[in-house]
Amino acid sequence: MNQTFKDWCQQVKDAACRDWPGILQSLAGLDDQQTDTKTRRRGAPCPVCGGTDRYSFKAPDTGGWACRRCGGGDGWELLKRVNAWDFAHAVREVADYLRIEPYKGQAPTHQQREAARQLAEKRQQANKNRLEREQQKQAAVHDQRAVYALQEWSNATPAKADHPYLRSHRLPPFDLREVQHPHYGRCLLVPLINDAGGLRNLERINPQGLKRPIKGAQKQELYYQFGIDSWTVYICEGWATGAAIHINQPHRPVVLCAMSAGNLENVTYIARRKYPESNLVIAADHDPAGRQKAFIISAKFDLKVVLPGHPGEDFCDMHIRESSV
Repeated sequence: MNQTFKDWCQQVKDAACRDWPGILQSLAGLDDQQTDTKTRRRGAPCPVCGGTDRYSFKAPDTGGWACRRCGGGDGWELLKRVNAWDFAHAVREVADYLRIEPYKGQAPTHQQREAARQLAEKRQQANKNRLEREQQKQAAVHDQRAVYALQEWSNATPAKADHPYLRSHRLPPFDLREVQHPHYGRCLLVPLINDAGGLRNLERINPQGLKRPIKGAQKQELYYQFGIDSWTVYICEGWATGAAIHINQPHRPVVLCAMSAGNLENVTYIARRKYPESNLVIAADHDPAGRQKAFIISAKFDLKVVLPGHPGEDFCDMHIRESSV
């Protein structure tokens, strides 16, 4: 019985399950990072939309992937989106890559295989160039927004202890500043710095606790720091959490505030470089997301994790509860 086109497609799909990382690297220009399932933990550049850290590769057997902006799918969907192919075109290209005879029964010639290899290399280079352009464009935007952040910081005044957010959380103002924002009201300004100590963003906190960074500014690999040097260095999420740890621990230890769970790993890398001799501790929020992220990072860096006393709390909640007794 002659093989139908549907049967031939199924043959190609079954064979593709054994080598989706290789297929995507050759036919869609992906690199090792973009075909590594470990990207689920740290994110990678998206080959579809160009985002720098919103993509993850999920399943080598199906080519499964996901992106926080453009969705996700299997390897076939990724091939179609990156190359603007329909399914029939994608299956023919994969069959050629896997050395499966085309449906008409005519095996590709050496010249055709060589042309396909060269085309795959061109696609890979083009994808690399596109991602580099996207990263350069984003870096330029981040630089522009950093200038805006510095201007806003320079025009602000030292934060006062009577700010409602500080009073409700029973915290001093430290070195924060405040400004009257046209949309958010009387806002605290939390300076966020990079590894070199440069101001790159501000987190604005209004009296009701609404937190808004500068739109379009850099978020990853930035942090706020309490203290200068200490044997134990704590890494946590929010500013108020870090403040509570700093004022409630003996000797006022260094605390690096990542400002979000998604930035904790980046800040842990920075802390390891900045304090190679110190004992690093992850001070996690006592909720499912905070615990999960903390223990993943703990296993990766071989660090200790500490949690507040009650489920659902962070260390600032614990500070408020204990200081009100």
